[in-house]
Amino acid sequence: MPQSKRRDGASDVLDVHAPHQTVHTWKDFFIHIATITIGLLIAISLEQAVEYLHHRHQAKEMADKLRAESLSNRRVVEFDIANCDQAISAIEQDMRALENMKVFGEHATSTLIPIPKTVTYYPSDAAWLTIKDSALLPIVDKGLVSSYWGVDAVQASIVFTSQESWNSRVQLDALLNMRTTQQIASAQERDALLLALSNFREQQIRLRGQMVAFNGINDAALAGKHLAKDPGAVEEWNRKH
Repeated sequence: MPQSKRRDGASDVLDVHAPHQTVHTWKDFFIHIATITIGLLIAISLEQAVEYLHHRHQAKEMADKLRAESLSNRRVVEFDIANCDQAISAIEQDMRALENMKVFGEHATSTLIPIPKTVTYYPSDAAWLTIKDSALLPIVDKGLVSSYWGVDAVQASIVFTSQESWNSRVQLDALLNMRTTQQIASAQERDALLLALSNFREQQIRLRGQMVAFNGINDAALAGKHLAKDPGAVEEWNRKH
């Protein structure tokens, strides 16, 4: 223990005084703990409030992006529908020409009109995927989320059907490329072409119908109409159409 020196050279022990405050009671202890707890709760509440407002701002931004994406998708799908119409029209003309051969003989027609290229541009879903796979989903408007589940389900069917349509087109082109002349060589060739054209036509008609359905649900979502209650209901609707 430190010691103090007296003027006469002798050392003396340093005086130690008791604290001026009284010893804490249990009441003082609990008041102290309660003060700390309340302070922590206030800090946590403020942090959560700031985070909530930040998420609300993010949700508003994503909803705006979703609307912009939907407007862009409307133009994409309208192009796809027009593309399907052109292909279906050409297919049906070729089918009528081949059907006439059954009535008027194999030499009733010698040419088939070219079928336009059928390229499907898929509607974008980047904004929807960002919302669906993030923490923003629970705070986005429930009606908006419900509607875009419907849009998402129809879009998935478009991707599948477009692949099926592409496969049908590949089979048709393989038959057309095998021809050495414009003349239909035989009834077997005619029937094979009719079958391939018919399959391709059905896929294009189905794809067109799904494009129209997509535009309908997409427009309803833009207008704030909540048509789709859950993704399962939309998938069931899609299977029936």
